[in-house]
Amino acid sequence: MGTRNLTIVKHNEEIKVAQYCQWDGYPEGAGLAILDFLQNEMDLPKFKEQLNKCAWATAEELSAVDETADTIRAKLEELKISNPERYDNENPMSKRNDVLLNAFPQYHRDTGYKILLMIQESKNPLLLQNSFAFGEDTTWCEWAWAIDLDTMRLEVYSSGFDNFHDAPKGVFETLDEPVRLCKSFDLNILPDPIEFVRVIEALWPTKWLTPTDASEDAES
Repeated sequence: MGTRNLTIVKHNEEIKVAQYCQWDGYPEGAGLAILDFLQNEMDLPKFKEQLNKCAWATAEELSAVDETADTIRAKLEELKISNPERYDNENPMSKRNDVLLNAFPQYHRDTGYKILLMIQESKNPLLLQNSFAFGEDTTWCEWAWAIDLDTMRLEVYSSGFDNFHDAPKGVFETLDEPVRLCKSFDLNILPDPIEFVRVIEALWPTKWLTPTDASEDAES
């Protein structure tokens, strides 16, 4: 589902990750995936060490990535025309034919929260795309999930909850009218998945729920 979102990591008073994603930004999607990473996959010392090796890609570096991706796409098209059988069976990009996702996943709109494990397990320092300013687009940025390693909190940001404009800006303090903080969890005592989703969804007015959700809410 096209629910645009950000995955943020803050460390040593700096935003180190600001990963845009096009899909599944809601609590049952990106929220639960990030919760699972924190509870079951994160090696905190290793993650911090790897995080410190990351840097923001410059405009020139991002432009070079686009040029490289275009070159690969052109080569793949040549292969597809000249030898379709080999293209289908041997090319690791052939099934989705998405060069950027396969060759440069850190810049792809599908990556989202997966950047967390990519950073932790990467053999080389990663250059990341800084999409932090997207947090100010409260029409399209429906959710932001921020791991603050300074305060050891997982913070949830959105714009659809009650009294949205009165809520803190949190990690988005430098932006004028960003998504706002609606819930914060201690990284050391994170809830189970069911409780995690429940406490976040409880902040939303009933009119935001689907008809099925609303009827279940009325019966409970």
